[in-house]
Amino acid sequence: MSFEIVDADGHVTETWEQIARHLDEPYRKRPLLTPFFPQDGWDRRLMGTKGNWAGDVKSWTEALDMGGMAMAVLYPTLGLGLPFLRDAEWAVALARAYNTMLYKELTSQSPRLRGVALLPLQDPAASARELERCVGELGFVGGMLSADSYYLLGHERFDPVYATAQRLKVPITVHAAGTDMTDVGHEPFPKFIQAHTVSHVFAQLRQITSAGYRISSSAWTRNTRSAATPRPSSSPSHPPRSCTVTRSISPARPTSRSCPRPSPMLAMTGSCTRPISPTGITAIRSR
Repeated sequence: MSFEIVDADGHVTETWEQIARHLDEPYRKRPLLTPFFPQDGWDRRLMGTKGNWAGDVKSWTEALDMGGMAMAVLYPTLGLGLPFLRDAEWAVALARAYNTMLYKELTSQSPRLRGVALLPLQDPAASARELERCVGELGFVGGMLSADSYYLLGHERFDPVYATAQRLKVPITVHAAGTDMTDVGHEPFPKFIQAHTVSHVFAQLRQITSAGYRISSSAWTRNTRSAATPRPSSSPSHPPRSCTVTRSISPARPTSRSCPRPSPMLAMTGSCTRPISPTGITAIRSR
């Protein structure tokens, strides 16, 4: 059996100039003298010794060929700082410009590159609309919410985003920024690798706790209400509703499994306990 390898966490090294070209008016008049996104000042390439730059189709195609990968799902780099913006209107415009840039300059130029929409946490309603645009018009395969932020993703304010993702049948991914900009009240780490490591662990656990508590408490409330309301003795028992989720790993070999019918909140992690994308993109695909 042979396999196709997919980079499920590729990062575009976008620049201010790239994003600025796709800003709507009047935001396009904003000067490039100051950063668009907040930054923490860490040297993430460690004096050029770690990682490569890939902000265009040519660079990404070469990287895929060099790594023996069939495809990459692309996330932002500078855009990971989006949730730290105070100006919600600017955050919405900037997310839209980044997503348009990603489509026009990369994903529309190669079928081997797939986009994930950068969503502005500052405005959940705008995030839902942007997800709709990116999936429906630009062909993106999902949306991204940042784990590093001032926001808790289990809050009901984000329900429109999850409901939209569920309706569109795309996953919402929660991505850490590898920054310590959310750390307050204690001495910061002096090295990037320390801050980066702790960020990924704590930021993700914080959001899993937030969303997990919301899901479990909602399920507890539903079950408690159900137990407190006895069924009439003449009523037939009704098993829990279920659905079958099918993922095509190869054209000749579909796989399926049954799971509880998802709620809008569960769209964060796919239809059950792990993400299933209707695009067929997984970490490793058989062919």
